[in-house]
Amino acid sequence: TVRLSFKVKLILLLAKPRVNCTLKTKSHFKYFLAGIGLVTAYGIYAFFALVSVFFVFWVVKETKGKELEEMTG
Repeated sequence: TVRLSFKVKLILLLAKPRVNCTLKTKSHFKYFLAGIGLVTAYGIYAFFALVSVFFVFWVVKETKGKELEEMTG
C-alpha cells in the first residue's frame, strides 16, 4: 500500500466537498439549460461575474503591503 503524508491527506479531505458540489452542479446544469436555454444560462453567469467584479472593487479592502496585524475585520 502507498502511505500518504499528512499534507496530501489534508488536501484530499478539503477537496472532496468541492468535487461533490461540482458534480452535483454539473448534473443539474443540463436540466437548467433545457429549461431556460443556453443564452439565458450564460447571461446569468455573466451577470453574477460582473456583480462579483464590482463587489471586489467596492467592498474588499486592499491588503497589499500590510501586515496581518494591521488588517481589521
